[in-house]
Amino acid sequence: MKKLLLIITTLLGVYNLTAQVLYNETFDSYNWGNVGTDITGAIPGKGGWYTKSVIGSFSPNPAAGANTDYQIIAEPNKGNVVEIPPMNLVGDWQRFLYRTDLKTYWQQRTPGNNVLKLAFDVFCTSFDDWTIIRIHLFSKEGRLVTYAINPEVGYISRSIGNRNNNSIGAVGSVFMLNKTPIQLPVNTWTTLEVYIDYNSNKIYFSIPSINYTVVENAGYNFDLSGVEHDDSPVELMFLKSKYPDVVPVNATTTRFDNINISAQNTVPVVTVGLNEQLAEKFNLYPNPASSVVNITNAENMQIQQITVYDVAGKQLSTQNYNNETEIQLNVEHLASGTYMLHLQTHQGTAVKKMVKK
Repeated sequence: MKKLLLIITTLLGVYNLTAQVLYNETFDSYNWGNVGTDITGAIPGKGGWYTKSVIGSFSPNPAAGANTDYQIIAEPNKGNVVEIPPMNLVGDWQRFLYRTDLKTYWQQRTPGNNVLKLAFDVFCTSFDDWTIIRIHLFSKEGRLVTYAINPEVGYISRSIGNRNNNSIGAVGSVFMLNKTPIQLPVNTWTTLEVYIDYNSNKIYFSIPSINYTVVENAGYNFDLSGVEHDDSPVELMFLKSKYPDVVPVNATTTRFDNINISAQNTVPVVTVGLNEQLAEKFNLYPNPASSVVNITNAENMQIQQITVYDVAGKQLSTQNYNNETEIQLNVEHLASGTYMLHLQTHQGTAVKKMVKK
């Protein structure tokens, strides 16, 4: 038994050694204030970050576009973060915060670690009708992947690029859970992740706080040789844009932090697909609920545990059950709002949305 435990421990140690952090940015090492001194993208600012502000050609405004568009600020209980303030002037069109040295870091990975993981935290104070936030990852061949926070309602979407596709306007498919679009919570930090598997030509998108991971085919074969193509990561871009002729009502402030790029040899477990089908088998009523919500299913699937999360992904409670097929869950203690119920069964975990009156 001791020998078996030693083997398992050794294998776990090998895995930990093969998961490499290549780049980590917390902004804690920089002084507060402007990120850079140049908004044309010609001169890098603090930490090698470039800044570029573009003014709409139909609405020229000398007041639009300034170094103050990109700030290092102190965030309570989080340390320093980078902030892109509201785009509240006519003429404001696009603000770019980006770096172009990712390939240098990628080349330092251990051979065989051909899964690139990008993780970052995002925070929005509100959503307006005009402002959209996009996070792009580029190779020298074109755009690899995009996360987007859509205007007005804050739905999270994803898209996959291809060679010679440098579109910065990509929005793509909205993340869905139980046939409902997933919305980024306001005034709350949310972690988003993307994994690019250069071995299998697949891309995984993850929202860890709600145990959400979906996989898509890239649509072409990645090439890291550099002989004919080089799909290595090169540029990471945070883009904020709006229509230049408008001044949004309740314009959003956007912040980013904990930007992490790593190389590994494993991919995450896909939870969307199987869990979506599983969730459809369960019924919640009444929903919205005031005091008690009934949980049933037509296939007599047994529930071992129910965990309640708020929309920010914070775990609020866990209740164990003895393989019960029908449950009356007391929600009287919850404040009014939306919650995610994780129902653990022998078939997997079903995630259901519940609204408390």
